[in-house]
Amino acid sequence: MLAGVALSAGAAWFEWTRALRGREVAWAYAFEWPLFAVMGIYVWWKLLHGDRPGRNHRVASAASRGRPTAASASDDAGLAAWQDYLSRLHATDPPGGPPHEMTTAAINAGSEAARPRRRRGKADSGT
Repeated sequence: MLAGVALSAGAAWFEWTRALRGREVAWAYAFEWPLFAVMGIYVWWKLLHGDRPGRNHRVASAASRGRPTAASASDDAGLAAWQDYLSRLHATDPPGGPPHEMTTAAINAGSEAARPRRRRGKADSGT
């Protein structure tokens, strides 16, 4: 983290001197590099301190007041029906297309639908 901040400070100084010498586009970079440093420090801080217990006091206080925080499938009949429908759908038609065995069986059986169609070019048209 310190190396990143040091590099960002060096790049900001470099772009600042270029901007003062007349390079107009360097003004944008002169202010951009310090923002990168601030963003890096923020991300580093969140990685170190972001998952502390007791930080999410709003959710804990809502649960302690007796408010529902999330519905489960057993509490909601519509949600349970939807999950049942999805499990039946995935059992009959798995996501991602047909299984490999079905495609291989169709090709081995000689199915015309499984074979790619040949395009007719000028040489095949007979003219």
